[in-house]
Amino acid sequence: MIVAWWPQAPTTGSDRPGGTFSTPAMHSTGAFEWSAFAAQQAAEKAVKALYQRLGAEARGHSVTQLLAALPAGARPADELIDVAKQLDKRYVTPRYPNAYPSGAPMDFYTPAEAERAIAGAERILEHCQGILRKGRRPARGGRVCPHAGGALSRAGGG
Repeated sequence: MIVAWWPQAPTTGSDRPGGTFSTPAMHSTGAFEWSAFAAQQAAEKAVKALYQRLGAEARGHSVTQLLAALPAGARPADELIDVAKQLDKRYVTPRYPNAYPSGAPMDFYTPAEAERAIAGAERILEHCQGILRKGRRPARGGRVCPHAGGALSRAGGG
């Protein structure tokens, strides 16, 4: 079974001005803010692929909330959820010119910060890929929707 979100996860960020298609390529061009954003997007898409594999629906953009709401057999350790918290901070600020009191987002991102974001995303991708490769379907309680207070619901509402 091909999970729709998975193929896009490692190569996210293709909407970056200039047409660079991978996080490492963005990083090598000095686009550290976009590298950090693309890392968050890669992690988000990988986790959503995992939800698809579980037959569940994932809504929202918080990698932290998405990981924390996974069923026990797929939920990572708290350490990886902490990594997701760092990535989630990269979702808004790299994209908006008024995210900081003055200056552009590119003025606030460093190579080290981009490298940490990329490394964090790679760890989340590895976690998700490990479950996807094994073809495991951890115990499911229906469709998980983190933005509904972690409530579980089946397709078709309910």
